[in-house]
Amino acid sequence: MATLEELRTRVVRIIHDDAYTDDDVDGFINEAYKACAGKVLLPDLMSTGNITVLAGAMSTAIPTAWNFDRNLYLCASADSKNAVKVYSSIALLTHDFPAYTFNPAIGSIEACTATQLSFISYPKPSASEILNCAFYKKVTPLVNDTDVPLVLPEHMHFLLLVSGACAEIFTEKEEGIDGVMINTNKYSKRFKDAIEELGNYFKTGQSRPAKSNRIAFI
Repeated sequence: MATLEELRTRVVRIIHDDAYTDDDVDGFINEAYKACAGKVLLPDLMSTGNITVLAGAMSTAIPTAWNFDRNLYLCASADSKNAVKVYSSIALLTHDFPAYTFNPAIGSIEACTATQLSFISYPKPSASEILNCAFYKKVTPLVNDTDVPLVLPEHMHFLLLVSGACAEIFTEKEEGIDGVMINTNKYSKRFKDAIEELGNYFKTGQSRPAKSNRIAFI
């Protein structure tokens, strides 16, 4: 497994530029780490949490404790255990529940989706309702020298994070130099190819909103 220190050492050796401090390099490594989680659903980032929807509400701030990133894929009532259908967008929810926009009904929550900051639900509950949810959380940044990007396959630690960091650094370094960006193109392609390989590696085991609303938490 690659530690942050080992990743940084590899990047520093490639870029040959003392203008970039260790903190600078660590920042680029963490950007690449976040990009991996943003482009591929990583099973080790699957998480769960509860949310309370107040009476009459259809939009609720996502709890900070969720460390929510994306892809809400499962929801159920904490009390009844009935499944709540998860939609991948407000538009799709509105397609099945057109009253959501103009004449929202009152009743037990049947449908939900999530934006970056808000949990959207329908209909409006007549009383506060607690829901169990499953989603993908954000990666934990690599901070200490001994930190390891555990949510990534071990054999891809260097390939993903070093190439991703180097691609961004060379984008800065080579910008405006006669239009020639040899290293930028080289490491950008490596990172793109590595992301594709990562996606293939995790083709199975990715959780997404179900097509049926018959799934509930036990």
